Amino acid sequence: MASVMCVLLRTPRKILGVLHLDRSPWQKPFTMEELRLADALAANVSAGIECAQLLRKQRDLFLDTITILAQAVELRADQRRSGSNDSAPRALSPCPGRSKAMLRTRPPSRSTMGRQVPRSKVRP
Repeated sequence: MASVMCVLLRTPRKILGVLHLDRSPWQKPFTMEELRLADALAANVSAGIECAQLLRKQRDLFLDTITILAQAVELRADQRRSGSNDSAPRALSPCPGRSKAMLRTRPPSRSTMGRQVPRSKVRP
């Protein structure tokens, strides 16, 4: 290897990784202009990675919110069908793996609002 260039993949909040570029001995070494180009490329790649991570997090939170709302509606409908006028809150379990949001105590159906819920993640 005649020339090596390493550029950080970073955001203002954290370091995501390293962009490693190298050239063989028969190629010319990297120039400062190529280093600036690699740094600009790394900045764009980092922004894309962070954007994808944020979109995934937003999607997961949205799905959790929709699931919790659907379960709350089902719980309210069950209370009305049973004729319960009890306004005291029931003990509810947290959402598996994510927020500590309130859920109903009985296991949800296999499909809640079109989202498949694996039986292994259903808490009693």
